[in-house]
Amino acid sequence: MKILRFYGVAAVSLLVAACAKDLVPTDWLWEQTLVNSVDTTHTLLPAEDGIQVFSSDVTGVNLLTQYSWEGALIAETLLPLIEQNIKLTPLSDGSYLSISTQQSAIKNFANLSSSYNPIWKIESADSGPNDRFVHFAMDTDQQYLAVSQLSYSEIEGGFNEEESLLIIDFSNGNVLKQYLVSDDLDIEHVAVTQSGTVYFSVSDGSNEGDVLMSVAYDSEYVGYFKLTGVVDALSTIEKDPLFVYRNNGEKIPLVKLYRFSIFGNDSWDTKLGSGFIAEGIKFEDNMIYLYGNNMLRGVNAIKLDAAGSIVWDTSLGNSQQASQLSLDVDSKNNVVLSYLNTDAPVFSTNGEWTITKNLVHSWLDQDGESTREIIQDSYVEKKDDLIGEPTYVHEGPTTHLGMLMSEMGQVVILSDMEGESNLEKTNIYSY
Repeated sequence: MKILRFYGVAAVSLLVAACAKDLVPTDWLWEQTLVNSVDTTHTLLPAEDGIQVFSSDVTGVNLLTQYSWEGALIAETLLPLIEQNIKLTPLSDGSYLSISTQQSAIKNFANLSSSYNPIWKIESADSGPNDRFVHFAMDTDQQYLAVSQLSYSEIEGGFNEEESLLIIDFSNGNVLKQYLVSDDLDIEHVAVTQSGTVYFSVSDGSNEGDVLMSVAYDSEYVGYFKLTGVVDALSTIEKDPLFVYRNNGEKIPLVKLYRFSIFGNDSWDTKLGSGFIAEGIKFEDNMIYLYGNNMLRGVNAIKLDAAGSIVWDTSLGNSQQASQLSLDVDSKNNVVLSYLNTDAPVFSTNGEWTITKNLVHSWLDQDGESTREIIQDSYVEKKDDLIGEPTYVHEGPTTHLGMLMSEMGQVVILSDMEGESNLEKTNIYSY
């Protein structure tokens, strides 16, 4: 049973809305539109003299299209049948983590070579019609892949659901361990260390708090740690779990970043206030990066050192309703924070509601100062009432798929479009 959690106070939302600024879209240099005749997944990848887009559709057709930084088409290459709807993640050794989906459900993981040939593949169990992988994580050395799997078996009167955790040796795809999770627990976050120990947070269906668990591929020990609050984001630091923790036992929920040293003396915690709702956490180059929404200050990013001391805490204050938050760190340790901004609905005198959405990308330097911001074209819809169908739509990008930057600072962004057309479109924008 999944637990839905709701955060926010009406008065706080109004305060953030009052502080929000009008967003003016940034002029782009060029754009390319990819029209998808069937359900298609696109991945933006670097190329030697520009960019390339890997496109994989529901029929298993996989196409690699290369463009120059100026937007000129260089080459199109049809790749052998691999899988359908593949999303690629480049790895440090030049290979790729491949994730294939069916109707948005993850059906298999694979390791593809630099020439897109399969090295190994792990498929979800096929005992039930809805079997799928859900959560996954890799360690920083890219040696281990941890995935959670939902499997269904037919029983009298319906199906029995089982959730398990798999630890996979990424060098060869061998499953090192499969751990079956108790029926009354639901996995919510997964992280894995460089030594192959997996930490995962689960909900036990109570309002008392989450449970932090651990399993290792080379040990029978299972860690089970009952918490008095909820885990909003989970990662690892060296051998330990690192997580953002919300203590709901207080009248005003207290949010902390916590390093939990189970077998050592390295535990520490850092208070993050009461208004921060974490969407994610990254540990890179001995620095910790948090990102999420602050109920009082809007979109929020925090940088800390490995001992938990805050280096900077920056709020962009743009958004009342930010979603799709993501954070990347470039080679110069600058932070790129991306999100979808949704303005508060505006009611006009003719009885229509207007809703405007923009994808926003903000660059923060090593001091947390904003150095650049790209606001993509607006998606606008008008409705007679807030829950009805739109009476007017202005097409615009609403899903962020990837970003690349040239040595000269030119930025290319891949975005799925939303509009009134029945055609599925994906756009490449250059800024």
